Amino acid sequence: MITSGFGFGGGALIGSGGLTFLGSWDANTNNPFLQSGIGICGGYYIVSVSGNTNLDGVNDWQVGDWAIFECNTNQWQKIDNHDIQAYTTIQQNGIGLPQQSVIDFQGTGVAVSNGVGSTIVTIQGNIPATNYGLYVQTANSTPITGTTLESSLVGSGLGTLSVPANGFSVGDSFVANLYGHISCVGTATIRIRVKSGSTLLADTGIIALDVTTNKHWNFEVSFTIRSLGTIGVGSIVSAGVFSYIKNSGLNFEGANFVSLNNTTFNTTILNTLDITAQWNTNNASNTIYSDIFVLNKIY
Repeated sequence: MITSGFGFGGGALIGSGGLTFLGSWDANTNNPFLQSGIGICGGYYIVSVSGNTNLDGVNDWQVGDWAIFECNTNQWQKIDNHDIQAYTTIQQNGIGLPQQSVIDFQGTGVAVSNGVGSTIVTIQGNIPATNYGLYVQTANSTPITGTTLESSLVGSGLGTLSVPANGFSVGDSFVANLYGHISCVGTATIRIRVKSGSTLLADTGIIALDVTTNKHWNFEVSFTIRSLGTIGVGSIVSAGVFSYIKNSGLNFEGANFVSLNNTTFNTTILNTLDITAQWNTNNASNTIYSDIFVLNKIY
């Protein structure tokens, strides 16, 4: 009799004929067909496909394991050979790490479970980030010229200006930055509004301007969601500044503001951001447009 040294408790009784390799075995489809209590003494297969075929109570077969028919008990037993490292090198940021027999998955959003013949590692998609871009303008906005109609300062671009119904969370915070060109007569006034549809979120009020010819302006607004709900429950606070340079000086002038909307803001519906401008007269010398607009989520 020959006793196997592959780790059976007390040794596996093989027989005078020793071991006989019978080929590869698919433990998922049980091919070739094997059944409990029936086999050739000392005959063994090497698992080529992992699976859960039950042979004499053993139903966890991994690639590389041996299924061997043991003479004394007339049962199939398993020699566990699947812990042999299958990789040659594993690295962290390009630095080689020593080989181990265990891979320990850690970190938020990572889950590991057993599958049929495989270990399933699930990494959460769209892992949330604190600071990321939502929208970027890639073309100048349409100039608002010689009209008293309230019109948008937002040009076409990439990303989205919309948050779906119930898409906000308390504390969500955003910042929008716009830069552009402005010209106007000395009697001009302008009003900048931040809106979601027809809902007013922020308002500079009426700003009296001085004579300006193809000068630069910028507008920055930050807003934070304070509470969620329908009209009268949802609330948002906004703060910002509009500034420009007039012909007769180099200093920025303009207006700043802080606005709280807790009466008409509704987080249970689609909200789409818009930023508008409105002149007091339709003088053809009054014109404004944006060159750059970037919207970021900062919390």
